[in-house]
Amino acid sequence: MSKKIFTTGLFTIFCLLVFSQEADTSKSSSGNIDDIEAQLQKIQDSLNTIKEQRLIETYSINVETSKNGKTLSDANLRSRPEKTSNIITMIARGTGIEVYNFLPDYMCWAVRYSDQLGFLGVEDVFITGSAATSGLKEGSEYDTKPKLKTYVKPKYPKEAKKDKIEGKVILKVFIEKSGEVSEVEVLKGIPELNEAAKQAALKYKFTPASFEGKPVGAWFPLGITFKL
Repeated sequence: MSKKIFTTGLFTIFCLLVFSQEADTSKSSSGNIDDIEAQLQKIQDSLNTIKEQRLIETYSINVETSKNGKTLSDANLRSRPEKTSNIITMIARGTGIEVYNFLPDYMCWAVRYSDQLGFLGVEDVFITGSAATSGLKEGSEYDTKPKLKTYVKPKYPKEAKKDKIEGKVILKVFIEKSGEVSEVEVLKGIPELNEAAKQAALKYKFTPASFEGKPVGAWFPLGITFKL
């Protein structure tokens, strides 16, 4: 599928280049410049379409279904899920975005902003209305992220230990203004370890997130590793 899309894209670009070379030479120089600029824009649009389609296929992004969301803090829109990838643009706190898939392996969301497909860290995104429909608390916007103060080692479940089950459970925790964790949701789990991870997370202590110098309650990602 990717090869077919790539080939189609190259053919489109080739046709556009040929068309631009065969433009009517009787036109004024300003007209020719306008034509060239228009063709170059079409080429750029074609390249962007090919690039986006490859991202959709590579990371299994479902762009047919989206949720309304907003950024909880000033956030960098990345070109790929990896944190070291190029930054497309910075999105200001509280900006509306379209939210697609959550990618647990990268702890980020696939989103669309200003007609650009990109990726934002899980801590930077709030899905509008998700708290009300799921019964979860709605996190506030913040300009300073929470920081871990007290780590609690999870209690290894006997059966999981017996069966030598290891791995990392990725959670989303709600950190109150006091710095205590009041709610926990599993983002990517291991059935035999999920409950132990949740119980440990509820005992964590944080310096809370803040907005304009005042502490606020906020959702934040948390990974708990189990290793024998």
